[in-house]
Amino acid sequence: PVTFDEDVIVDGSPQLNFLIGASPQQATYLSGSGGPNLIFKYTVATGDNDLDGIELISPLGTVSATIKSTNAVNANLVFSPGVTTGVKVSTTSSGILSVTPPAPGSYKIGENLDFIINWSGPVTLAGADAAIYLTIGENTEQAICIAGTGETTTCRYTVKALDLDTNGIAHTSPVKPGASTFTDAVGASADLNFTPLDTPTVFVDGVVPEIDSVTIVDDTYQAGQNLDFTVNFSESVVITAATSYLAITIGSTPRSALCQAGTALSTTCSYTIQAGEVDTNGIDLAPSVELAGSTWLDVAGNAVTPGFTPPTLTSVLVDATQAVIESVAVT
Repeated sequence: PVTFDEDVIVDGSPQLNFLIGASPQQATYLSGSGGPNLIFKYTVATGDNDLDGIELISPLGTVSATIKSTNAVNANLVFSPGVTTGVKVSTTSSGILSVTPPAPGSYKIGENLDFIINWSGPVTLAGADAAIYLTIGENTEQAICIAGTGETTTCRYTVKALDLDTNGIAHTSPVKPGASTFTDAVGASADLNFTPLDTPTVFVDGVVPEIDSVTIVDDTYQAGQNLDFTVNFSESVVITAATSYLAITIGSTPRSALCQAGTALSTTCSYTIQAGEVDTNGIDLAPSVELAGSTWLDVAGNAVTPGFTPPTLTSVLVDATQAVIESVAVT
C-alpha cells in the first residue's frame, strides 16, 4: 500500500508509476479512500520481465484524479521510492540454451564426465538427485547435477570399474529433476528440455587391463642364452620405460628379466644366462611385475594389475657350467 500520515480522500483513479525493466507502467488505484493506506494494482502482462527488481517513480500520478486530506487540502504526492530489488517480474521461465558435453577423449576409472547446462537466465538448483541420463555401453547411468545458483549447472558422472563404451556415449533430454527443483530468479520452474549433441568420440574405458599369462619355452639354458618371458595382456598396453622387470631366481640367486618398452598386446622380459649359473629343478618366478619407475597403462590410462599366475617352470632349467678335466691318467 501507499501510506499517508493521515486519512485521505480519493476522487477518480490516481496512478502509481513504476518501471518493469526499462518499460514504464502504471498501477491503478484500487481501494483505501477514507483511510491512510491506498492500494494500487497492476496485472503482469505477457512480455513483462525484470530480473533485477522493479523501480518505483515519484510522485503519484493524478491524471483526472485528486487525493486530499479530510479537510479538502491536496495531499503531497512526492515520496522516496523504497528498495524494490527483490520485486522481480518474469513472464518467461528460464530454459536450457544448450548442454555442453565432455570433450572428446577416452575416460578412465575415476575421471569425470561433465555436462554443462547453459541457461537463458540465472537458475537455482536445490536438491541432490537431479540428473542427465547417459548411455554407457549398454548401461544407463546418471550425471548428477551439482546444486547452486548461476547461468550454468554442472552435471557429473564419475567413471567406475567395468564401465565401457568404445563407440561413444549418449545422453538424453530432458534433465530429470527427481525430488530437486530448478527455479529462475522469480521462482518459476525452469524448462528442462534441451537438444542433446552427438558424442561419438567420447569413450569410456573403466576396464582394468590384466596380465592373462606369462609363458617361456621349456629348455635347458646355457651361458649367453636368454630366458625370454612373454607377458600377454587382456588389451593393448603402453609400457613407458624399459626399467620394469620380472623377478626370477636361478638356483638361490635372484635375477631380473627386463621388460621391453612399447605398445602392444604383449611384451618380452629377458634375462641373459651368465657363466656358472645352475638350476637343475626349475627356476622360480615371482607372481607380480616390478614396475621400477615404469608405467603399464592401457590407452585410456588405466593401470595394469601387476599380479599374475606364474607358469610351471620345473622344465625351465639352467646349466651354464663348463666341463673341466678332473684328472689325466697315463697308462
